[in-house]
Amino acid sequence: MLQVISHAVLAFVAFLGTKTLTENWSTERPSPSWTSCAALGASSFAVHPLCVQVVCWSSCLPYIWSATLAWLSLIAFDVALENRKNQRYWQALLLNLVSAIAFFGATLCKAVVLFFPVLLTLLRVTKTNRTCDKLPFEVVHWLLALRSGLWALQAASDSPEEVQTTAVQLNMVNNFLRASISVFLYLWRIIIPKEGLGMLFYPVAGGLTSWQIQMGYVAVGLLVCLTLSSIAILGNKKSSRLSSSSIFGAVWISYLALLFPCLQLIQHGDPVWLADRYGFLPWALLGPPLVCIFSRKLLQWSPPLLLAICPLNLLLLGLQSSRLCEHWRNGVQLWSFAVAASAQEPFPAFHHQLGVSLLASGRTDEAAVALQSAWHGRSDALTAKALGRLEAEKGHVKKGLQWLRTALDRPGLSTSQAAATYHDMAVLESRLKRPKLQKILDLYNQSLQLHPDRPLTQEHFGLALAVAGRHDEALVYLQKAERVRSSAELQNGLGAIYSARNQVRKASRHFREALKLRPNWKEAMENLAALSDRKDRKGPVVTEHM
Repeated sequence: MLQVISHAVLAFVAFLGTKTLTENWSTERPSPSWTSCAALGASSFAVHPLCVQVVCWSSCLPYIWSATLAWLSLIAFDVALENRKNQRYWQALLLNLVSAIAFFGATLCKAVVLFFPVLLTLLRVTKTNRTCDKLPFEVVHWLLALRSGLWALQAASDSPEEVQTTAVQLNMVNNFLRASISVFLYLWRIIIPKEGLGMLFYPVAGGLTSWQIQMGYVAVGLLVCLTLSSIAILGNKKSSRLSSSSIFGAVWISYLALLFPCLQLIQHGDPVWLADRYGFLPWALLGPPLVCIFSRKLLQWSPPLLLAICPLNLLLLGLQSSRLCEHWRNGVQLWSFAVAASAQEPFPAFHHQLGVSLLASGRTDEAAVALQSAWHGRSDALTAKALGRLEAEKGHVKKGLQWLRTALDRPGLSTSQAAATYHDMAVLESRLKRPKLQKILDLYNQSLQLHPDRPLTQEHFGLALAVAGRHDEALVYLQKAERVRSSAELQNGLGAIYSARNQVRKASRHFREALKLRPNWKEAMENLAALSDRKDRKGPVVTEHM
């Protein structure tokens, strides 16, 4: 629900920004038609299939707020530029500070978005030719633009510790040819839908063969000829607005506008199935104004064409979004389609993701097949880590430990992933027939050194310390974990520590809390019953079940 609400907020801000920018760029007076076209541009963005991944996946929430803040920055900056003659000094300062703060906020959310507001901001500054007239604080934007342009070359990942070193694929010729082929491949998929897929957007992943490179140049030639012909037909005042050639030109340009964000001309990281989250950012900032300007031109050329094409496009995008939504929400279904579609050119990352999704669903046998396929195609640390979890789920403790050690020996794990691997090894060590408590403590300690604020590891480390009799240290870690999460094991462990300290009331309260979280739990019931017999015992009674 938070994802949907955030996306709705972004769509509304995109409407306001599109209306502001297009009205100020145009030489005409503001009119209701500009407002309608801006609403159409924002609507086409809101229902675009490319947005589905961002709306469905909670890990992509920063992308939504990054684009929202970038739009707010542009709106504030544009208002300052257009009203500079009628505003006071403090008003110019306030508007520029608001714009700069929003601009920097977008940077903090996702650095990669900054390339696009930088482009539009510099365009506005350059177009006015009055960068120092009553608005001296534009230097803040120039400095931010310079720094953000450098940040934009490096795509920030989902946590501060993890940074992807390669953001842009450097083979631009290959990318351009691949994008040109994609334009016609999409048309082929519409005419002859692939069995089990039947969707509009179908990117071409991977490199190109020599024959595909030759076809790529043919595709570039056709693309240029068709596009220039369409523009010439639509710009010819003598041609009939409802002629077949005019309809074809409008449809072709509309089709290119819909495909613009999915062509992956500049590819960030590995190609992602059907939509690339990085492509969401340019579409959010450039898509609505482009659709608004095109629909405005189309309205001037022929209102019937606008009414015929635009609602049809919105309907098509809405249907595609509803179908894609089910795939993005269901990991097993999503990656199953990805593996099936890449059968001719296997992509190990798809098999890895399928295996992880199957493992999360409890389908261990199928997960084993997928992860083994991924391992044979790409023997990386993440796949080894997933295979370790798989063996642990099957009860093969020693095999699981072996895979986890392999994961730590290979490069590719981020700091948080390595911390999770040490945690998983400690859990498996505790399941051995003869566990070594000191080794378990060392593994938990290594995990916390890499990721000190991980509540689950704090809880397990605290329980292990309690078993070792180091109650003071155990209490510190368990209390830290309790601030973030609560579990029956954690409450039972706190109760056992307070019982060992003869703090009966606190111990009783935690044991009862453990029973609330897990009713009729034998260990907590035994600990609670032991407290009632304290008067008949020489010392505190604490069971080893923590």
